[in-house]
Amino acid sequence: YESAKDKETQQLYGELITANIYRIKQGDESVTALNYYTGEEVTIPLNPTKSPSVNAQYNYKQYNRLKTREHELDHQIQLTKENIDYFSNIEQQLEHITVDDIDDIRDELADQGFMKQRKNTKKKKNAQIQLQTYRSSDGDT
Repeated sequence: YESAKDKETQQLYGELITANIYRIKQGDESVTALNYYTGEEVTIPLNPTKSPSVNAQYNYKQYNRLKTREHELDHQIQLTKENIDYFSNIEQQLEHITVDDIDDIRDELADQGFMKQRKNTKKKKNAQIQLQTYRSSDGDT
């Protein structure tokens, strides 16, 4: 989570610009301010074409974007873990599969959105059910 560090930096920059806004003039390319968390001096880059308040807002927006991205990434990681578990389960089922189970697994994967839905499922199932039997002249079926 490299962006987590960047996220915190953007938040800090926004806070420090806001706290030192009285010292910043439009046209300044940077401001050096005291980081009140660590006691160290921090040089914050500024957009010289923007006002100090717009520079602070920019850093807060970047912070919120990174926070949203981090949240979405966590969500995607969780979904991926669930998919891995699901496919592990399918893999175990495939080890013990019979010919009759293939259609069920195919339908399940389609229902979960991992495969396209088959169009002719009913026709194929009906075709399997409608077996014709013939009796030979000597009475065998």
